Amino acid sequence: MKSACMAILMGSNVDPTPQRVGDLMHRMMVGRELGLAPMTAVRAVNTHSSTGRNGELRFGAILSAQMMLGLAKSDGWKLKIVYGDEPLAVTVTLTREDEIVEETWTIDDAKSAGLVRNSGPWAHYPKQMLRWRAVADACRVAVPERLAGVHSTEEAADF
Repeated sequence: MKSACMAILMGSNVDPTPQRVGDLMHRMMVGRELGLAPMTAVRAVNTHSSTGRNGELRFGAILSAQMMLGLAKSDGWKLKIVYGDEPLAVTVTLTREDEIVEETWTIDDAKSAGLVRNSGPWAHYPKQMLRWRAVADACRVAVPERLAGVHSTEEAADF
């Protein structure tokens, strides 16, 4: 894996500093665990760090909700999305054989979570933000063994 990373770096314009190489290696290793090809992982996997309640530094992986959905679909799950108006809501249903996973996010849920502000994506694109939150929640229920605690990009933006 390390030689693959170095080969990628040598043929690119990426600054091969130890920190950058480590970041790319982390992305490829997480991607490998998720069943992604190395370059797909470099593009799709992001990382984040945060400080825990006890001051410890924590690292984690982030995937877009679209990539989470792609993993669920590759495991045979089918998607259905229903939009509601009063209040604004999005229900995502994933089905596979006789299994059904359904998650709903409403604008009231987003407001209660402190996500809706006067500006930003929640103010300008609430339907899309609700959709991807519901997709991420449904995917975590449908394919927990594939996602193993990975957060969505949309969630990480709100940490």
